[in-house]
Amino acid sequence: MPAEHLTRWIDDLRTADAVFAEASRLRDPDDTAWQAAVYLLSSDERLWRRFGPVALREQSLTAVTIEALAAYGYDYGRRKDPAIRATEAWGPDQLEVLAWTAFLATGRWFDGPATVPWALDSVRFERWLTALWIRRHDPIAPEVPAAAPSATLAALAH
Repeated sequence: MPAEHLTRWIDDLRTADAVFAEASRLRDPDDTAWQAAVYLLSSDERLWRRFGPVALREQSLTAVTIEALAAYGYDYGRRKDPAIRATEAWGPDQLEVLAWTAFLATGRWFDGPATVPWALDSVRFERWLTALWIRRHDPIAPEVPAAAPSATLAALAH
């Protein structure tokens, strides 16, 4: 059963990552939007310090979505507004994580990066791939655990 497979996969990811586990357990494994988004967001220490406590307290990723939209000059209604700015100066990799976390959480896109997030280091790139798989809820898991180097990344390096 795909749902059982997803639950086992989420349990394995929780075992490997205490930060993800804390947020993940707030929602059912079948809530793939939450699971995927917190898996990616928890991959960046600075972003997690800023948004993790709010996400845990409110059991919501609205603050992340608002920040991602603001980083690209949008208000929460997804209207372009030159007065809108992010609350902090984020690096290119963090902007990618913010935008993709917002997309994973809401399923809605905006002017953020709509391509492969090449700015991410290999660990966060692996987490991005895993988050996409969780969100899509495929019945077939990636062949490599999320913490291990992937054959795909090795192939891209050559």
